[in-house]
Amino acid sequence: MMSRKTTALLTCVVATAVHLNAAAFELAPGFELRGYGHVAVRHEAISAAASAETEYDLSLLGTLAVGEHGRVWMQVAKLSESRPVKLDLLFFDWELAPQTTLRIGQTRLPLGLYSETRDVQALRVSASLPLLHGGDAGSLDEGLRGLVVDHRFSGGDWGHFGIEAFAAWAVVPDVLRAERGKVAGGRLSWDTPAPGLTFKLSGYAGRLEGVETGVASQRREQILVASVQYEVGPWVLAGEAAEVRAGDHRHEVAYVQAARELAPQWRAFVRAEALRDSDASGSEPERRRKRLSIGAAWNAGAHWGLRVEAARNSGRLDELPDGVTPETARPRWTDATVSVNYIF
Repeated sequence: MMSRKTTALLTCVVATAVHLNAAAFELAPGFELRGYGHVAVRHEAISAAASAETEYDLSLLGTLAVGEHGRVWMQVAKLSESRPVKLDLLFFDWELAPQTTLRIGQTRLPLGLYSETRDVQALRVSASLPLLHGGDAGSLDEGLRGLVVDHRFSGGDWGHFGIEAFAAWAVVPDVLRAERGKVAGGRLSWDTPAPGLTFKLSGYAGRLEGVETGVASQRREQILVASVQYEVGPWVLAGEAAEVRAGDHRHEVAYVQAARELAPQWRAFVRAEALRDSDASGSEPERRRKRLSIGAAWNAGAHWGLRVEAARNSGRLDELPDGVTPETARPRWTDATVSVNYIF
């Protein structure tokens, strides 16, 4: 549960957000402050001993213009599962040309559909992220320390394209410590001539340094993600599939999702996803999981929103909740989430 100090901090920041402009709060010429976060109560009935848990995410993002073509980005975050306050983003964004941008510092890995916005619940319809981007798998919940070159161009009758290439000396998971190494990769985006239809292919490969049982080690990591999104009328259809190799472990994760606008302030969604985790060394059994979720989003105004979600699960979790053992865990279980989010 949240401490009184954390609850007070959340209450203060969220209350302040009510009085701010929904786009940004300009503190001085060229300097803007944005904020977002959520508080969620989640109940996962994986065993008779399971109980509700509270999680929260509080982020403040400041941007400072440097000349006509540069901008510094800095974000600090407080997550319920991480150390008290962490430096989430710190990078310099430089416009080399009207269609080309260079980012240097600690930023998001450009992977899949949700990598840049995964922690902004107000921008998505669901209370939870797909397994591919968070939760049990957490395959793409990473940032990088390095540089990213982003180039956009028109393909004429073929639509529009974007190429983001990056090289990094460290990978920064969402809640764990940064891992040093050498990785390189990118993301190719194609906005097709068909209105609302977008394809993305992204990934990276390299070697990361870690510590296992007190001994320094090095492992090879490789990720490949294929994504598609189609917006037609009140519908947004999306799907992604990925293969993640980290040392001896191999993840295969995929999902399809359909979301629909029901009214100006209401949206609903349904999502089906599957995960398979195997160990090439044979030291761990193969793990499979399936999840079918439905939910709704209500945007009460420019700043506030409510997300409700329920899901049916089968398979096995990577990490069981406290008090739950493999013997007491149910092979099929339900979970439900209610979340309040804000943005300014």
